[in-house]
Amino acid sequence: MKLTRLLPILLLVLTLPGCDVDLFNSDCRSIGESGYALCREENGPVVFYIEPAGELASGGGVLEGTVRAIGWNGQVIVADRKAMSGGDPDGPMVLDIASKKVEGPFDQDVVARKYPSIKLSTAADAWKTLR
Repeated sequence: MKLTRLLPILLLVLTLPGCDVDLFNSDCRSIGESGYALCREENGPVVFYIEPAGELASGGGVLEGTVRAIGWNGQVIVADRKAMSGGDPDGPMVLDIASKKVEGPFDQDVVARKYPSIKLSTAADAWKTLR
């Protein structure tokens, strides 16, 4: 192969590591087989969002807020959300995996009674367990 053909490839290989672009969406980790991912953003304080798996973080995610705590089973993802908009209430949100419908926020006790098998972990702890 001629050097003129290899030069553009070599330049690309050498410059990509310096880009602040996440080509492989590695700051998102799949939440089981739900089709959703927990995404981490580190521009300033570390925050977490829920996004459809394979999509780039949108800065608010499907819950339109950051995830403080999260738990899930095969049917739903429950997350304690801090709303992006100051006018929206914070609290537990329920994402139905099959219908993709988001509801909430709910009272903590209501969620605990309706989904007793789901134990919420901090988003940071959940992040560590996901791959």
